Order: sequence, then C-alpha cells, then structure tokens
Amino acid sequence: MQSRYQDQTEGVLMNNEQIPLRSNADPALVRFTEALTNTPDADKADGIADMLLIFLSAGGTIAGVFVAAVLYLFFTASQVHAASWMFLLLVSVGAGGVLGCLIVMAILHAKELIVWETRDRSR
Repeated sequence: MQSRYQDQTEGVLMNNEQIPLRSNADPALVRFTEALTNTPDADKADGIADMLLIFLSAGGTIAGVFVAAVLYLFFTASQVHAASWMFLLLVSVGAGGVLGCLIVMAILHAKELIVWETRDRSR
C-alpha cells in the first residue's frame, strides 16, 4: 500500500509535468511573502514584500522613538530643565527613530531576509 504523497508524485512523473525549481536568488522576505500570499510569482510578491518592509521599518522607527524618549526622560528627570530641553528631547527622539529603523534593516540583512541593491552607475 502506497502513501498518498507517493501516489501524487508518481502521477506527476507519469504526466511528464516538471516540478518548478525554487530560485534562491530572491531574498527570503520575498519568498516568505510568496508563501504567505500563496503567489508563486516573485514579481507579484515583490510589491507586497516592499510593503511589509515599509511596515517593519516603521515599527523599528516607532520603537526607537519610544525608547529614546524614555531614556532621555529617565536620565534627565533629576535635572532642572533649561530652555533647550525640548530641542534636546526632539533631537534624541529623532536619533532614536533613525537608529530604530537602521537596527531593523541591519537585523533583516543579517538574517538574509533582504539584500542591499547594488546598481552599476557606469552607464
């Protein structure tokens, strides 16, 4: 008695259908989006992967902003606030947002979920 998987495999081989090979040239985020949306075409999933990347970077930015604001207020709570405290808070929050986004991008790149695009500018 054969298993169901073996029956399906033999049916595919008997009909001479080719099993499409997965290309590892696409970043893992695109392949994840293909699996998530059940879309085998990388070009169609690429747009959805871009939106997912935007949401992930926005999440990193928001987390960085909150962490920077909490750290600023924690370390300056015992000090008398001068006239420039609002400017320093805005600078630290802005820097925290940028660092949060960069950290998310670095993590995604380190786990090979994204790849940096390199374009030939010699044209």
